[in-house]
Amino acid sequence: MRSIVCIILVLAACLPDPDVSELATCSADVPCEAGRICEAGLCLIPSGVLVSSEQQDTGRCGDGILRRYVLDDEGRSVTLEETDPRYEVCDDGNAVSGDGCDANCTASACGNGITAPNEECDDGNTIQTDDCLSDCKRASCGDGFLQAEIERCDDGASNSDLEPNACRLDCRPASCGDEVVDTGESCDDGVRDNANDSSCRVDCQLNVCGDGFLRTDLQEGDVGYEACDDGNEATDDSCVDDCRLARCGDGYQRLGLAPDDAAFEACDDGDVIDGNDCTNDCTIGRCGDGVVHDQGQGTEQCDDGNPEDRDSCLNSCRTASCGDGIQRGDVEEGTEGFEACDDGNEIETDACLSHCVVALCGDGIRRADVAEGGDGFEACDSERNCNEDCENTCGDGEYDGEFGEECDDGDEDNADSCLNDCVLARCGDGILRQDREPGQDGYEACEAELVGQNEADCSVRCERVPSGVTLGEVGGMGRISGVLGLDEVGGSFTLTNDRVWHLLGRVQVPDGGVLRIERGTEIRGGIDPEAGTSVLVVHPGGRIVADGSEAEPIVFTSLNNFRQPGDWGGLVLLGRARSNCDRNGQGGCPDTIPALEANGLDLPYGGNDNFQNNGILRYVRVEYAGACAEYVGNQCLHHFHPLTLAGAGSATVLDRLQIHRSGADGIRIFGGWVNIRRVLVTQPRKNGVAWSHGWWGHAQFVIVQHMANSADPGAAFSGDSNEHNHNAGPRSYPSIANVTAINGRESVRLATGSSIELVNGIFANWSEEHEYCFRAYDNTFWDNDEPGNVVRNNYFNCHVPCWENRHGDCSAIATQDDGVFSSNRTLDPTVQGQRVSLVRPESRAPDFRPEDFEWGPHTGINPGGFLQPAAYLGALATQIERDWTSGWTNFDRLDGLIAHVGMDGDDEAALLHEQTGRHPLSLSGPTQEVAGLVGTARSFSNGRFGEFGEAFPSLGPSDRTAQFWLKVSDQPNTPKAELFSFGRPGIRGAYFAGLMCRSGQLAFNGGRNETDSVDCVGQSIADGQWHLVTFTYRQLNVNYRLAIYVDDELVVDDTIDPLNEIGGNPGRIGSGRNDINQGFTLQMDEFRYFDRALDLGEIRRSYMLERMDP
Repeated sequence: MRSIVCIILVLAACLPDPDVSELATCSADVPCEAGRICEAGLCLIPSGVLVSSEQQDTGRCGDGILRRYVLDDEGRSVTLEETDPRYEVCDDGNAVSGDGCDANCTASACGNGITAPNEECDDGNTIQTDDCLSDCKRASCGDGFLQAEIERCDDGASNSDLEPNACRLDCRPASCGDEVVDTGESCDDGVRDNANDSSCRVDCQLNVCGDGFLRTDLQEGDVGYEACDDGNEATDDSCVDDCRLARCGDGYQRLGLAPDDAAFEACDDGDVIDGNDCTNDCTIGRCGDGVVHDQGQGTEQCDDGNPEDRDSCLNSCRTASCGDGIQRGDVEEGTEGFEACDDGNEIETDACLSHCVVALCGDGIRRADVAEGGDGFEACDSERNCNEDCENTCGDGEYDGEFGEECDDGDEDNADSCLNDCVLARCGDGILRQDREPGQDGYEACEAELVGQNEADCSVRCERVPSGVTLGEVGGMGRISGVLGLDEVGGSFTLTNDRVWHLLGRVQVPDGGVLRIERGTEIRGGIDPEAGTSVLVVHPGGRIVADGSEAEPIVFTSLNNFRQPGDWGGLVLLGRARSNCDRNGQGGCPDTIPALEANGLDLPYGGNDNFQNNGILRYVRVEYAGACAEYVGNQCLHHFHPLTLAGAGSATVLDRLQIHRSGADGIRIFGGWVNIRRVLVTQPRKNGVAWSHGWWGHAQFVIVQHMANSADPGAAFSGDSNEHNHNAGPRSYPSIANVTAINGRESVRLATGSSIELVNGIFANWSEEHEYCFRAYDNTFWDNDEPGNVVRNNYFNCHVPCWENRHGDCSAIATQDDGVFSSNRTLDPTVQGQRVSLVRPESRAPDFRPEDFEWGPHTGINPGGFLQPAAYLGALATQIERDWTSGWTNFDRLDGLIAHVGMDGDDEAALLHEQTGRHPLSLSGPTQEVAGLVGTARSFSNGRFGEFGEAFPSLGPSDRTAQFWLKVSDQPNTPKAELFSFGRPGIRGAYFAGLMCRSGQLAFNGGRNETDSVDCVGQSIADGQWHLVTFTYRQLNVNYRLAIYVDDELVVDDTIDPLNEIGGNPGRIGSGRNDINQGFTLQMDEFRYFDRALDLGEIRRSYMLERMDP
């Protein structure tokens, strides 16, 4: 193989340089001679033939030798790269191009940079955006290639002068003005026809109204015609929004023009109606413009366009008419429309009648616009009792109040409601009225001023005075006693408020009689040595009507100057409603009231008329009643009660009652269906409300206030059914709701046989020694299911939840939910923070509302019948607009207002305390603690409700001091009791340190009680001013030295022997305190000396507040 190559190399070296002109041509059909190859149409030496080194160095393009291989330095063959400048595609040995091998030794082809004869150009590149394309043709518009800086577009065959958005045939892009509507153009009429005043604007958009360009190519009436185009949608300028020139009547009001501008429009309603608010010349329609502007609403009834106001059309454009206040002047008298006057009103009694005729005497209408003496005055104007000058006379039947007539009935009957002198008939006018029947308003049974008409026995209300009634003087005291003879006087009699009435003994309203009591009337009772205890008894068929008011309550009170519980009996209402007692004794009990029977009144009650009306007690106070009706030895067997209801019916009205300072129960109910509402029982000595004998009634909004720490055995509510026969029917079963009970020993006490429904009650501030939240006997609740008992949603604030008796168990009163007890709550007042607090329950002006506390949700009362809705606890809501107890109640403990001991919480005493630094009431010295402060409240026999003091088991030589503020009234009174004393309070105070004397003054003096009620000597302080009273005492062996200071002035300085000075009469004090040694005692007669609701518990609290050194 190597030898063959060598041969070839040798032979090649021997070949001469070819002459290209001599090279034979070749083709596929004309092959080259042997040893040559056909390259570019020429027969060339084969490409593998090597050339010598010399040929290599001197070789050139066109020498006919094809250079593709060369020898390296070692003589080896090396193939040239096509990129090598020595590399030849062809070499035909000449410099002629286009002959198949061009002068640059490349094959003749487009793109070789040599323009061949068959080529338009050849720039040797493939760039399509220059002037020579890659196919060696000259670039031109439409060739599809964009020539930079020459053409703006060229889409080739897609170039079109007709298609939208196409590149145009001149290689310009589509544009406005090329007469083709392209995207974004709404029209294109060509550059010659596009114009802003024609249909197609220069921006190739259609010219439309509102674009701001005015078309001028159309005539008015043509579609699209524009008279103007200001480029906005405003309708209040010169060109409206439809390109019409603004004009009056187009419905658009032009703005911005001055009134004097020719185009100014005050309005423009767009119609051609000239009679509405906007005229056809665009001015506001107005009255007086001569055009009737109506719009169907009667705006103008007429418009004559003139200023004359007295013609048929007023200047207000209203048709003239009688009564318009303008007298017409265009019509002659006698002609329709004529007006003699026109005052613009329909008053028939002035100078111009309602039909525009001048008022005249004799026209039958009395003028009322002219005072007597004035021109045109008419006292009357009628045919009857009126003269031709219209002067009035009484009896003409025309009421003339301005001239002294109270009435004028025009008749001559002087015994009817209007007397012949034109004065209303009234009781006391001396004329007996005869037009009314008994029971009718205005009825006169007699006339006190009419001689011969039993004037001596005629009351100021023209009622005949029945037997049992003594009138007395007006402003003085009348008296009623015995059985009132009401049947003698038409069945009724009225206690009037022009005098005080004295109930003397047992006063009775018989069957068929009615005792009326005017509001504001005061009735007083007492105990007369001959007539006995005052008590007002209404028989079962009688009635009492005592209907007071908040401003004028009716008051039943004590006759005594110094009032105390039990001063008189009370009120008794007997009725015919059911009871479980009867006259035959089947119920085991009598059907009479024991207290009445003990006083000789055997009056039965009860029956079947459960709905009977026994009268009205409303806004009534009953004070200091409840006297003992029957004594057995020193014990009271039967009491009167301030209000006794026996067999009273449900139609009886008992509302807003106060029973104050009772010596017994507050209200005592024996059977019946009677109901009570808004009742206060304040400070009774026994029960607040007690019942028995089958009471089936309701009680709502009831307040019972016992004295704090009272030893009385009373309960707020005490129920029994029949003490003789527990099964006698009907059993007592009251429904009691919204009650507030304060202090006392028990909230509710139920004896065997009595049931109860008790809802929404507050039982608070109970005694700390003796208390039962709920006291029920064995079979009352626990064994008796008929009727069912309900105790729900009550607040019991007491230490002992319930009292157990035999097999009864109510210890779980708060949590029990067994169909009887449910949703109740008990709080122990001895536990900090658990005491129910009322706003001010024990003051002279108490407020029984609970302070804000929440316990809920509260169960509301189911209203129905008597009970009213009340979704709160107690008798008063925490937040109420008005307290129903205010304005008519009274909480004073006395009437005389003699002395006042300054207590903590008292405003005046507190001021003194602030000024002096001394406490209103205090003890000082080395004394015992609270246990040494003692008090009792059982001494009722002579009016003293208790004493308190300080015991000194071992006195020693130190001074003891008691100090308090005292104010004594300067009003004269004659009390007969000591205010305070010094000695042994367990027996009888031996030394009177202060004594109320006959003069009504308070003096400090020594002496025994046989000096009682003498004219005192010593320092008098009855001046109505506050004084600081200081007691200083020291034990001197057996004796005591006592010094009393008033405002630091020594008024008593004495030494006494308590053993020798002590007197007898221990009953004066009552309960006694033998466990107390010598000490100071402040004894208070509650009904005599204190002008505020002062009680023992309050005094004790004041004592404990502060102890001060002398």
